[in-house]
Amino acid sequence: MGKRISFSTRAFGSDGARPDVSSIAEWISRHRGHEGDLTSFLLEQEIVHQQRAGVNIACAGGRFSFERWRNFLTGIEKGRITGELGYDATNLVKDTEEVTSLVKGAWMAIPAPHLLNLRTDLSPDPDGATSALYDVYHTMMRSGRDAHLAGHVLFCEQVREEELESFTRRKVFFFSPAMNRKSLSQFLEYQQSIALEPGMLPVLEDLMTEYDVSRVILLDPGEADLREALSIRDPDQIMVGGYCTEACKEYWKKVVESSSFTPEIQRARRTF
Repeated sequence: MGKRISFSTRAFGSDGARPDVSSIAEWISRHRGHEGDLTSFLLEQEIVHQQRAGVNIACAGGRFSFERWRNFLTGIEKGRITGELGYDATNLVKDTEEVTSLVKGAWMAIPAPHLLNLRTDLSPDPDGATSALYDVYHTMMRSGRDAHLAGHVLFCEQVREEELESFTRRKVFFFSPAMNRKSLSQFLEYQQSIALEPGMLPVLEDLMTEYDVSRVILLDPGEADLREALSIRDPDQIMVGGYCTEACKEYWKKVVESSSFTPEIQRARRTF
């Protein structure tokens, strides 16, 4: 048997598994006298599961917390931008500090602006509303980093060129749980580190003739997938990633367990 090959692991958030009553009761007991709700509970629970499983780069948040992020915005009424945009800095920082107090170097998954589905027809300046929204997003993200977040995972269901242009930077990672060739190539125009399902590896290999790829993060790979990735990238350019949509305590354990394997040594056949 050869030396075991291991890869670093990275989380991109979760959908927030349905909690059991006993876990909520225990959490309420520990936080007696402090404000909190189900989203607060899930933010803590999901990142603690990652930490205990040994995930190298943890990420709080996900679809379950996107409504919270939307509610931080002010100047919005019934899904429309109706006035000057702002945000609730106090509660945004409170969420962030609770996460970073648990896991240093944590990231936060937030919705890309297009996921908010905000209408601009009642805005005093419809043409400038999108630009204003991006400006507020930048300020909100900076508040999170000031509260010691390592960065933000910008969760996307579509690829928007204007979002890539506005938000591409070192401490922002664009993430989509499912991509095709077109969306993958659009991401690679702006981001040299990419997270993708193992089935997209042949497409990525083809696109590497056009784009620089510094890191490949395979989502929920098997051993064969890691072997395939090693045929196109060096070991230090590969990570194992995950976005939890199931029972997250066990899910993150599986992600970490899948991040290493022992290659078999091919022995030369002896002839006599």
